[in-house]
Amino acid sequence: MTSASHGRRAIALTVVFTSLAAGISCTSPEPVASSREAAAGFVEAWNDEDGRAMAQSFTERTRARWPPRRVGALLEKSLDRGEISSFEVALERNPDQPERDEVDAADESGELIAVPLEYSVTYESE
Repeated sequence: MTSASHGRRAIALTVVFTSLAAGISCTSPEPVASSREAAAGFVEAWNDEDGRAMAQSFTERTRARWPPRRVGALLEKSLDRGEISSFEVALERNPDQPERDEVDAADESGELIAVPLEYSVTYESE
């Protein structure tokens, strides 16, 4: 059974992850055919508890605040403490594909294109 304070910590950790993912751009260090592929890769990395792969999808600004080590530590900490015993992340809808002119401009400038994600996090807490 989950105590009230224990449950609040688990919810707070989920909110941290939610805030973290809201700041991602769903980019990829490799050329990606679509934003859908990039989003699927990020969600897969999250489900695999792979903080390094998750952080590779962040914009430079978000990655500065949430480097791979910090993302991995947060995942590990929440699971090690038993606050969250398991979780699953799922895309709620496919992300929008950027317009061709946005892609061309990003290619020219070397900038990454941010693609917002709608996702759900389902977790169990003991």
